[in-house]
Amino acid sequence: YLAVLQNDRALYLQHFDATKNIKVAGRVGGSYPLHCTAPGKALLAFADEITLRRCMHAPLEERTPNTITDRRRLENHLVLIRQRGYALDLEEFGAGIICCAAPVFDDTATAVGAVGCSLSLAENTTADMEHFQLKLVRETAEAISRRLGFMKKPE
Repeated sequence: YLAVLQNDRALYLQHFDATKNIKVAGRVGGSYPLHCTAPGKALLAFADEITLRRCMHAPLEERTPNTITDRRRLENHLVLIRQRGYALDLEEFGAGIICCAAPVFDDTATAVGAVGCSLSLAENTTADMEHFQLKLVRETAEAISRRLGFMKKPE
């Protein structure tokens, strides 16, 4: 799926259903929390300082026992996302659902969206996601970013 930041939530602009038997619910026009979804965390980690500060003061609803609700822990988690360039949701939004997402940047190096993929743990493992879907998500986000004029800094 493709998400953008709108009203301090992740808004899905595009969503494709899985081809496996179990599908993770999501919909075009759906609006999801930033602190406990992979696309939300990818958007939040790379948001401007004003947006970041505002969102960090909003209530952090606990959706599952894995949801990060402590602000300091979330801040540290966002630093890790910025360092590695992608976000994970390991059953933070919904039990039995894992997700990965990577930010999409425009020609000014502003994060304008996030590409993500959700999987059911009934048919997948976290290792599956990290070895296959995460690679595709990152490649897709990078390809869109290049099309938008983003130039990755040499390492």
